[in-house]
Amino acid sequence: MTFISTEGPPQLSPFLLDLYAARKSQRFIHHVLSSLPKMVLSDSAFYLDLARAPRPRLTAITWPSTSSIKRLIPIFARYVAHHPAFALWQHRPDQLRVLSWAQCATHDGPGSSTLHRHFYGPLGITDQLAVPLSVTSDRLSCICLHRRESTFSETEQAYLRLLHPHLTQAFHQSGLLRRLHSDRARLRKLVNALHHAVIAVLPDGHIAWATRPGWTLL
Repeated sequence: MTFISTEGPPQLSPFLLDLYAARKSQRFIHHVLSSLPKMVLSDSAFYLDLARAPRPRLTAITWPSTSSIKRLIPIFARYVAHHPAFALWQHRPDQLRVLSWAQCATHDGPGSSTLHRHFYGPLGITDQLAVPLSVTSDRLSCICLHRRESTFSETEQAYLRLLHPHLTQAFHQSGLLRRLHSDRARLRKLVNALHHAVIAVLPDGHIAWATRPGWTLL
């Protein structure tokens, strides 16, 4: 068993505070990509969102955002089905955890895959830690950390596994808030279209919102 300090790196507390304060998905992604590679030292980090239906569509946000990485993203999208962690998460729900290449690669090794030859190899990436954020039948979201000249240690993997529940919880929280704001905006648009005076009052007597005809009565 690998033991790590309960104190952790000095930036852990600010990282978690900002993580749970990320009310929007874009802010969550920016915070994780800019901070996590400094806590678990990495040469690059990717946020990947793969929608499988109605047709495969990949959204990739990278740190750093270099021209060499941007140029190869279409190749990644073409061969993403060859990613060993993605296949394992999809077919083995019990493996929905942080995975290194050594834990999810085939017996031929990660370097034998088409994705590695056409994407990771040209970027010089030699090791990866893949962190699942959300995996459903039609969508997969994750964070991937990469190194070019060394592998991630057991201690670093253990540290990332301890952070994993916080990452997934904050990610789902930002998604729920995004859907809540979207639903509220649609409801207000619908109510305003009725041309009726509607006023929402909080328990303390303050007005939360009102339709345009409602404001004319105040």
